[in-house]
Amino acid sequence: MKTLHCLTIALLLACTATAAVAQSQDEARDTYRQARDLLNDRDYSEAADMFETVATRYPDSRQAPDALYWRAFALMREGERRDLLDAKEALELQFELYPDQARNSDSQELAIRIQSRLAEMGDAEAAVEILRLANELGDPVDHEDDQDGLNHDEQTRMAALHALMQMDPERALPILRKILVENPQNYSREFRDQAIFMVSQQAQEDEALDILLYVVRNDRSPEIRGQAVFWLSQTRSDRTVGILDSLLADPDESDEVREQAIFALSQVGGREAMQTLRRVAGDPDLELELRENAIFWIGQMGGRRETTEFLIELYAELEDPELREKVVFSVAQTGGRDASEFLMGIVRDPEEDIDTRNNALFWLGQTDLVDEVELMAMISTLDEPELAEQVVFVLSQRDSPAAIDALIELARNAEDPELRENAIFWLGQSGDERAADYLEELVGEDW
Repeated sequence: MKTLHCLTIALLLACTATAAVAQSQDEARDTYRQARDLLNDRDYSEAADMFETVATRYPDSRQAPDALYWRAFALMREGERRDLLDAKEALELQFELYPDQARNSDSQELAIRIQSRLAEMGDAEAAVEILRLANELGDPVDHEDDQDGLNHDEQTRMAALHALMQMDPERALPILRKILVENPQNYSREFRDQAIFMVSQQAQEDEALDILLYVVRNDRSPEIRGQAVFWLSQTRSDRTVGILDSLLADPDESDEVREQAIFALSQVGGREAMQTLRRVAGDPDLELELRENAIFWIGQMGGRRETTEFLIELYAELEDPELREKVVFSVAQTGGRDASEFLMGIVRDPEEDIDTRNNALFWLGQTDLVDEVELMAMISTLDEPELAEQVVFVLSQRDSPAAIDALIELARNAEDPELRENAIFWLGQSGDERAADYLEELVGEDW
């Protein structure tokens, strides 16, 4: 009997303890949620205090490790030196008490960001720590070259490198050279991609430009070389056009890199870049897509009259319909009377392919090269009903009273019944009050 009584008491105590633990967990969870709400409301000071309550009052709760992280984050957002020191202390406590959670990349990155802020405020100890972390970047890292994103180790190292770049760019460049030139095999593609971006921010320096040029020529990844080409175009260096030209002339270079080189030339601008693009556009031995891209960017660059003349001459030499279509578009982008006459000539030429004529008419109508009166006058000169229908469509895309007048006139007077029906259809889509009045009048007519 006595044994049974003792067992009953033990069970009651165990239940009481279990209930107390459950209550403690509930309190920790509720306090943590309140702290997160304060953080979301940007009440960083109150949030930091409440996260501290979770960590100190409920150290065995599931929320305690995260509470220390978010306390550090909130204090960092406050931004004063005292706040940053307290934030650093919170993360150090997380690393000491909950090492498994603290090893994740988020905690390590936050620690580096806090050190970086302190270093910017003149904290020598923090600056030394940033330099130590950055100098470890030359050590090999476990990675897969085709992985998505950075692994935890690389995220931490990249955070250190960003911090060093903010603190002392001159010290960062030799480390970036180590990553991209000396030991690229130690780093994933994603890591090298981010390193290239950081180099590009210092591209006014000869050393940074040399790093980009090396990557363009030597990196094992076409994607990385393409990114280096892009950032190279932002440097405005006298050496850039020659490098890009040599990439385009290399038949063994990847399509991706060469396409980036075309775009880069359009960004560099200037006479030399334009001459290179023209050479590519007119070279029958180059891939079709490269030539199309060159033609497109030629139309987007300056020197309108000279550009229009070149494109018109190029059109006469081309046989491929896709290239001719690109020229039509680019000429329309240059504007001016020469462009208008060229496009009009294509539209009226019965020897041209009907698709090409339709295309020229469409782009003519999308510009201010012709007005509504000229479009109406064109209808009677066209030998293909399909082209007349395209004129009606072009008019329907213009948001102007003159376009509505033209459509109403066609609906009333066009000899071709299909043309009249098209005009009536587009009047119904216009939402114009005068078009609605005309359609109401039309409905009331004695058919």
